[in-house]
Amino acid sequence: MMSGGIGIPAGPAMVLALGLLLCSCSVKEDRRACPCYVRIEVGEFLHAGLPEALVSFSSGGGIRRSEVDLSEFRESGLVQSLPRGAAGAALAAGLDCMEVRGDSLVVPYGQEADPLWLYAEKFVCDGDEKHLQAVPCKQYCTLTVVVSGLEEDVDHGMTLSVMAGSCALDIYSARPLAGAYRAVARRSGASAFQVRIPRQSGYGLLLEILVPSGGEDGQENLSRVLDLGSEFRKAGYDWQRRNLQDASALVDYSGAEISLSIGDWDVDGSFGDIEI
Repeated sequence: MMSGGIGIPAGPAMVLALGLLLCSCSVKEDRRACPCYVRIEVGEFLHAGLPEALVSFSSGGGIRRSEVDLSEFRESGLVQSLPRGAAGAALAAGLDCMEVRGDSLVVPYGQEADPLWLYAEKFVCDGDEKHLQAVPCKQYCTLTVVVSGLEEDVDHGMTLSVMAGSCALDIYSARPLAGAYRAVARRSGASAFQVRIPRQSGYGLLLEILVPSGGEDGQENLSRVLDLGSEFRKAGYDWQRRNLQDASALVDYSGAEISLSIGDWDVDGSFGDIEI
């Protein structure tokens, strides 16, 4: 682990501080041994209403990571000294249950994915300074499920769960990582449910519907397991979008059928798509 925290000079003092720091390496010296000062602009996070974030830097096999109040760096930006060479930077907002394990953000099994907004970038520190613009990107799909084909005005005690093949992200690339994901959907109405799904590498998703058996033992019977992934695929859902869209599914319980539609949510047209 690298020592030291995130350096944050402010205003005119920042310019002076950087000047003094850069002067610590003489022009007569081999500047490859001098540090690179990385400045990250955080205005886009603040504009999106995300004032707090986990900030992480990786370089030379070391990691510098801390929870940061971004509003303190609205004007100055975040400044961190790193050794020259390959590096990574990330800002993650919306974290709650997700765990940081090395370079990964992991959703523990059985927990719902966080409403994660992530800026992730890999770059090369090849000079005295490096300027980056942190733009938050939506890393989750909120799926709304409405169930039909059941007796109306009756509380069936139904529960819905989503299972998927990716439960984590590489913090510096936003690349989905393999792992079992399972989360119980939240009830949002008499026959409506919602659940967040983290970014996926494919369409291996299942929707499991459980209904109480009514027996004395109180156990639940597995009533339906539907191929949710195939519906995402048929609807043209793109798990490689820079900002993931939300989706809605209508489930006909009696016919064991499901249809899915994609929401038209987007931050703005400038984000486009990325390769993951």
